[in-house]
Amino acid sequence: TAAACGGLAAWLLVTSLAAAARAQSPVEGAPSRIPTFTRDIAPLVFDRCVQCHHPGGAAPFSLLTSQSARQHAAQIETLTASRVMPPWRAHSDFGGFIGQHPLSDAEIDLIARWVKGGAPEGAPADLPPAPVEQPHPVALFQCPHLA
Repeated sequence: TAAACGGLAAWLLVTSLAAAARAQSPVEGAPSRIPTFTRDIAPLVFDRCVQCHHPGGAAPFSLLTSQSARQHAAQIETLTASRVMPPWRAHSDFGGFIGQHPLSDAEIDLIARWVKGGAPEGAPADLPPAPVEQPHPVALFQCPHLA
């Protein structure tokens, strides 16, 4: 009947609107602010990436500045989400390895939220000091028989 169809249509409209409102409202306890490079991303990059991603490093580009990280933001999101970066090829099925320092799921999500939020720089006062240049991990091994 027409009344039944009208009631069903009203119910579908109300439930659709309620679902849309829930999808747009922040999840209880979830961070609502957009991460910034200086406050949220630089500490990760300085800890996990700049060993290779610095001028003259093993990586093809530096990530020491917000500008360079922003230029590669989509690539950073894709490669961290797929766990290609930071590089770690050893299988952890046999236990932990010295130097293993993968990103957590929460850190990968933080990077994704930064990229989706437009990869904002943030306040310069929030930027941690750039790390002191360290030798590349491979340079720490000396193989006299290869010299």
